Amino acid sequence: DGDSANGLVAIELDTFKQDFDPDANHIGLNINSVRSNMTVSLTPHGIEIAPEATRFYNVWIQYDGVGKVIEVYMAEQADKEGPTPPRPTSPVLRSHLELRGVVNQYSYFGFSASTGNSIQLNCVLRWNLTVEYYSEEKHPWLEIGLGAGVPAVVVLLMGAAGLGYYLRKKQLARNDTSILGALKSLPGTPREFQFKDLKKATNNFDDEKNKLGQGGFGVVYRGSFPNENLEV
Repeated sequence: DGDSANGLVAIELDTFKQDFDPDANHIGLNINSVRSNMTVSLTPHGIEIAPEATRFYNVWIQYDGVGKVIEVYMAEQADKEGPTPPRPTSPVLRSHLELRGVVNQYSYFGFSASTGNSIQLNCVLRWNLTVEYYSEEKHPWLEIGLGAGVPAVVVLLMGAAGLGYYLRKKQLARNDTSILGALKSLPGTPREFQFKDLKKATNNFDDEKNKLGQGGFGVVYRGSFPNENLEV
């Protein structure tokens, strides 16, 4: 309905033509509504997302938080078990998007589908989410470089290669921890236990009292955390 309170950004692959759609084979950018803000027919790109025979497509959705641009790339894969094709050089959809002004700081990522009165089978065989984290921490040498312009930044980085490598290595380690911590806070994420806690919960892995079984991946034990009224 376009209400900004929805906090929704979606890329739709649409196989049904409504009055505001270009055709029944298009991709769209939806912001807070099922009515696309931008649509692109996939037919000129040689892509048919509802063919009679089974076809496999790879879809790349890339958002540049610095340039405030969202891009979508698509490429057909020969078969289900075949190698992933390289990402095309040109996107099928490209649009300016101030993501920060639409979604909340803490939001969900996922998939949704609807067919109305029709029937259609679409399968997500695999997916991957990659986040490049840019720290807000400021370094004096970086501020000087930015103030003097991009060429100065390049020269400065080349002149301080050793320092840059050290800072990058240190920052990447910190970023990995930050991202992992954020993922752990999402609802439904499996809980992580320390070995010492599992050892205590299983009474030092007592085979007689807590062993449930054994399989190809090892022994399975029952563990209890009385203080939390929890069993694992």
